Amino acid sequence: MSRRFDALTFGSAVALYILFYAAIFQQALLGNNYIAPSDSLDFGVSTYLSDASLWSEGMYSGYPVAGDPQTLTWYPVFQLFRVLDAPWNVFMIAAYVIASAAAFLLVRRLSGSTLAGLFGGLVYGFSGVMIAHISHYNQIHAAAWLPLVVYGLHLIREDRFCAGGAVTAAAYAMMWLAGHPQVAVYTFYLCAALVGGWLLIDRPDRPTLVQRVRWSAAGVVGGLGLAAVMIVPMLELGALSRRGAGRWDLYIQGALPPRQLLALLFPFSFGGILTPADVRVPYFGDNSPVQTTGYLGLIPLALAMVAAVRASAVRRDARLWLLLATMALLLCLGPFTPIGWIFYYVPGYAGFQLPARHFFLVACCAAVAAGFGFAQLTKPGGRRVDLASAIAVLLATGLVGGALLAWRNPAVRLLLETNHDYLNWALALPLGIGAILIVLALTGALIGPRSRIAGGILAVLLLMIHAVDMAVVHYMLPGYHFQYAEVPPEEVRPTTRIAALGVELRQRGQRILAVDGSRNPFLLPNLPRAWDVPAASGTGSLGVERYLDTLRMGGSGDVPDETFAPGHHALDLLGIRYVLVPVGSPLIASLQAQPERWQAIKDLQYSESDPDTKYTLFDNARARPRAWCAATAVAATAGQTLRAIRTSQLPDGGVFDPGRDVLVDGDDRSSLPSAPAGNANAATATVTSGSNQRYLVEAGAPCLLVVSNVYYPWWRASVDGEAVDVTRANHTLLTVPVPPGSHIVQFRLVPVTIWVGAAVTMLTALAGIVILRRPAW
Repeated sequence: MSRRFDALTFGSAVALYILFYAAIFQQALLGNNYIAPSDSLDFGVSTYLSDASLWSEGMYSGYPVAGDPQTLTWYPVFQLFRVLDAPWNVFMIAAYVIASAAAFLLVRRLSGSTLAGLFGGLVYGFSGVMIAHISHYNQIHAAAWLPLVVYGLHLIREDRFCAGGAVTAAAYAMMWLAGHPQVAVYTFYLCAALVGGWLLIDRPDRPTLVQRVRWSAAGVVGGLGLAAVMIVPMLELGALSRRGAGRWDLYIQGALPPRQLLALLFPFSFGGILTPADVRVPYFGDNSPVQTTGYLGLIPLALAMVAAVRASAVRRDARLWLLLATMALLLCLGPFTPIGWIFYYVPGYAGFQLPARHFFLVACCAAVAAGFGFAQLTKPGGRRVDLASAIAVLLATGLVGGALLAWRNPAVRLLLETNHDYLNWALALPLGIGAILIVLALTGALIGPRSRIAGGILAVLLLMIHAVDMAVVHYMLPGYHFQYAEVPPEEVRPTTRIAALGVELRQRGQRILAVDGSRNPFLLPNLPRAWDVPAASGTGSLGVERYLDTLRMGGSGDVPDETFAPGHHALDLLGIRYVLVPVGSPLIASLQAQPERWQAIKDLQYSESDPDTKYTLFDNARARPRAWCAATAVAATAGQTLRAIRTSQLPDGGVFDPGRDVLVDGDDRSSLPSAPAGNANAATATVTSGSNQRYLVEAGAPCLLVVSNVYYPWWRASVDGEAVDVTRANHTLLTVPVPPGSHIVQFRLVPVTIWVGAAVTMLTALAGIVILRRPAW
């Protein structure tokens, strides 16, 4: 009966959350536009609209999409929604439902109160960090599983070892598979701290302690094992990207300045407000509201304080959660605290940026602590006056912090004096909400302090006020006005001209490049993958470093003017036949000054009403075919190779001719033949089928077949069916030796790391099934 009741209660809670978020996101659900700001378009929608694959020619001149966690290739929720042909917007909103439902389970289990569970689920799922990061689909989906990971650990704490280990493993695997390892790494350390804290609180006997530690470790390791199909290839790709090594400047990027802690109490204190009258109060904080919003609401903070002081039965647990929330908050500050400096050296931390993403942990820990306080205050006999006292303390703290901000910042004083919108939203609104809460708490303390009905009414009112408080933040602070679903369907479809170019380029085995990267509306980053358009453009955190360095490509996929210099061969080697250049760019004059290489084909305008969307399409006459034969292998370091590509000068001072010379790393030179030098016509290569990477080579002498595919460890090759070594050429391409005569050279992808990861995942799953079938465990 208890299990049936628990299932019914959980189902009812999920239904309520679905209705709540459907109401919040009704404009997005009823309209045709995509919820796809920023990364949600670049990687999320582009993957959602693409055919399933391990490798794509639609970005970065070839890219191992199955090795990039952002593509959600292995995330079951994502693939289920694709199979069901559900709208992208429903998948996005599902993250909030999952987060709230998981937090409900955790808080209800810990507090013993269903209403507290509902409140905790709302606090976490509808928190400021989850709201602000709607543009980062993989972060909110990864964070959605955090409470369920902790729920499994708590089952282990209750000595339900097998069930707890299984829940922890499944939830932690889902975190990893959801596509953002940063949240999962942070969660690992939170779990370690929680298990250690619970052991200190409970002080179990030695056998129980060993069992809890063993099963907690097994749950986390099991989660890593289940997610190995994504983790193993991700580690391979990460090692070849610019994220391969941690950097201090990367680690501290986007840290929360201490002064912006004020926004945890007064969320609009740093501007960034778009009022209902479409009057914008400028944002004057550091970074952006997306990365620095951690507002949880006044009620959860006050209830967490109450729980740490008054909730006698669970006071130590509440204090532990509040302590962990505080530690996570300090980590949001990055280099501004000693803790931030120390954690730079903690394994797994240095490769991530934006420490303010610890707000996900802050929100989860605060939601649990607030759940304890909620259960304490809404039960008969709860000291509701404590809520009034806590709210007063928070408001006083906020006023002192605001006064210091205004005292040290003349711009804030000017805003307060001249801008009524800023005054009303930044100061009057939180003070008004706080006053209402104080009155409500004092009224509850005077009327029916021991009445269960009065406690229920107070609980409902607190839920409603908190929902309204956060809905206002959702509407105002990020400046979304619920209008984040602004990507129309036609924007994710190729124009007629781009579609036609895609057909031509597939036939030629060549590519197109947008020189301005993510700003180009014709080739929005990574969407050519969905369009089957071979593209050199792309954006993402795990782009192959050698490829990016060859083009000097920036993080947003932009390519600088010097890459188009007459002596620079990167575009030619990568088979980039067409480039789109914004009209008015100085680059156009530079290309027009090279008529033997660049020919302007046509001016294209994406939007007739927007002159900034006008581009000129240029043809690169020097673009090399997909494959060609060269006669000479030149040993060079990576730096020497880049200089030769950029300046046309070989390490020995000679002229670099891409049709004759192949630049290879010194260590790889031994695998190549001693081909005769100076004879560029020693062999020819004809592509007989670009779709399956099969080439017919007719050579009059030993030659080096160079293929304009981006080098990656997955590539394998054979000559007439005999395996040959694939060598990295020209910094980022492929080459194999071919003997004289007529030969068939076949390239294929062998994703070894995916096979290894899949084997680990399957073995972990089998081990889990065996363990679950052992009743003694």
